[in-house]
Amino acid sequence: EEAAAAAALHKQKEEVMVATAVVMRKEKDEAAVVAAAALQKETEETAKEGAALMQEEQEEAAAAAALHKQKEEVMVATAVVMRKEKDEAAVVAAAALQKETEETAKEGAALMQEEQEEAAAAA
Repeated sequence: EEAAAAAALHKQKEEVMVATAVVMRKEKDEAAVVAAAALQKETEETAKEGAALMQEEQEEAAAAAALHKQKEEVMVATAVVMRKEKDEAAVVAAAALQKETEETAKEGAALMQEEQEEAAAAA
């Protein structure tokens, strides 16, 4: 009877050990599932942050491109204004030259008139 009781006790111990191993395995599996879910969540958050960063970089690049275009437009407008000012200066210079030419022509005509009168007086 003692041997049979000892064998039954030994069998119970083995069953408890097997049940404990099953429970530990189940807990280990659940912990792995929890860890995998946490990793998945972290991966999704990292992906969102990466997408937000890319969006921000695209917006900054677009702003830089717009600024570059504005600078080009300002440069073109400045060149147009400078060309206009240059053209206006050329018109002013041409008008001054025209006036000077007219005055020189008048002086030349007056000189010729004077020489003719002197020639007539000498004759």
